[in-house]
Amino acid sequence: MIKKIIKSKIFLLLVLAGLFVAISSIDVSSLFSDKSGNTKPHLVEEKLDKEIKKENLEEEIVEQENIILEEVTPTEIAPTIANTDSSIDFLIYPNSKLVSRNNNTVVLESNANTDDITEWYKAKIKEYDMQTTSTVKTNTNGNVLNKLSAAGSSLKVEIEISRSNSESFVKITAKLL
Repeated sequence: MIKKIIKSKIFLLLVLAGLFVAISSIDVSSLFSDKSGNTKPHLVEEKLDKEIKKENLEEEIVEQENIILEEVTPTEIAPTIANTDSSIDFLIYPNSKLVSRNNNTVVLESNANTDDITEWYKAKIKEYDMQTTSTVKTNTNGNVLNKLSAAGSSLKVEIEISRSNSESFVKITAKLL
């Protein structure tokens, strides 16, 4: 519905702009004088009326443009790196402790379950419209190592989730490639 309104208003603007161009390109100076070069007063008044109408038309066009801008509502878009505060921030697991960070890598520690962390990152990958290209989960003698690799149109990430059987915390390393 909004698109139809916008299209009809844009069409109206284009028609009005075309009329404006057509009217402004006419050489009307010859209409205001007779063959001897004397000015015709009633034609001068008409010219002033036309100029006032032209100014009103220009104001109306500006008003219509403002209305169109006000009526357009943003649609929800999938998150991208461009609309996050910092490109790596979206890979920080909630309630984790930041161990180190640079532009492309974060290292975190968490007390959460490794499977919960892995599922959170899988959901984050889907949220950013990336496809999981590789998921490897290993658990040997209580040592856990889960690796996820994913890529989208302009984004590639690698996530490593590890916990040693002698440690109480989970180490998370997330990289933007």
